[in-house]
Amino acid sequence: MSGARSSLGLVFFGGLVLAFLMAHVLVIVPMSFSPSKFLEFPPRGFSLRWYGEYWRTESWTDSTLLSAKVAALTVLAAVPVGTLAALVLVRGRIPGKRILHALIVAPLIVPAIVLAIATYGVYAKLRLIGTTVGLVLAQTVLHVPYVVLIVSAALTRFDRSLELAAMNLGASRFVALGRVTFPLVSPAIMASAVLTFVLSFDELVVSMFLLGTRRHTLPVQMFAELNFSLTPVVAAVSSLLVVLALVAVLCWSLVSRDAPTGAR
Repeated sequence: MSGARSSLGLVFFGGLVLAFLMAHVLVIVPMSFSPSKFLEFPPRGFSLRWYGEYWRTESWTDSTLLSAKVAALTVLAAVPVGTLAALVLVRGRIPGKRILHALIVAPLIVPAIVLAIATYGVYAKLRLIGTTVGLVLAQTVLHVPYVVLIVSAALTRFDRSLELAAMNLGASRFVALGRVTFPLVSPAIMASAVLTFVLSFDELVVSMFLLGTRRHTLPVQMFAELNFSLTPVVAAVSSLLVVLALVAVLCWSLVSRDAPTGAR
């Protein structure tokens, strides 16, 4: 009886937490279908006007494409760097490993505004303000820690006897890593890639500092819209971003379900 009560209590508490996390979605999505010119809840009717406005407006589509481009480039840069860094931290025998680990994950602790101001000062001297390359490099530094933490956890649980068996059969260490280790920890690598893409696509503070005023990513465009017009197109874009996040998680779940695992 006590175990059943504990399970029910846990389910109830989990339901409350989930309801709290999803409350904003239950408000934003209906607002995106409002025919009114301003944000209001509950909506007075049903209309796809603001979704059409999003697709027709060049500033919205350009900012969306820029965010997608920056996010994709950030994934291509952060995932390999973070994976190799995780391998060094887990397998390597180097002095000061704990200090190196602390430096790598430091961007998770330092406030984003501090990192943005510091990066702006450096980029101003290097003339990287307003460039896509500069924004990708900054976001890579911000998101490498997530890749390191996720892949490190997978490597820590990895059964190294599989690697040793491959080496006993004649494979070199690099061949064993490429054909045994990395394929078996690929679900963690894919999870870090999905998380990096979503976080990079949604980055606001760093983008505001480093892109200047000529170009905007989608979060910066949304922030400007909230400050000056408050039309329901912001709710429409927010709803599309929720769908994007759900699709990304679903795709990762479908891919990782059939992926091999080598964790203990």
